[in-house]
Amino acid sequence: MIIYNKKMIPKGYNGITLGWVIFIDPKYKNDPDLIAHENVHVSQFNRYHVMFWWRYLTSKRWRKRLESEAYAAEVKLRYTPYEQKKELFKNAEILAKKYRLNISIEEAIIAIENYL
Repeated sequence: MIIYNKKMIPKGYNGITLGWVIFIDPKYKNDPDLIAHENVHVSQFNRYHVMFWWRYLTSKRWRKRLESEAYAAEVKLRYTPYEQKKELFKNAEILAKKYRLNISIEEAIIAIENYL
């Protein structure tokens, strides 16, 4: 289920998934990348249940793994290899800088590519 409500979303983010519920800033209502990304987190929650959040919050290794899979879903939406490469680099930069993982962009690219 998707709820368009900015109040539930942490500052600096456009969406968040809490279990089976996705909260998206109404400004991004028609953003297929964000919806695909958050839907991956729903799938991950289905796989790991409560352990999803435990792993996400306590382990950088798991946070990297979970976000890499979600960012790979955005890359897969692109039609051409050029567009995919461009999206891969954009998402790798976000992954490397936004999630307190202490990884380089190159490491983020490899992590996302593992799910392509």
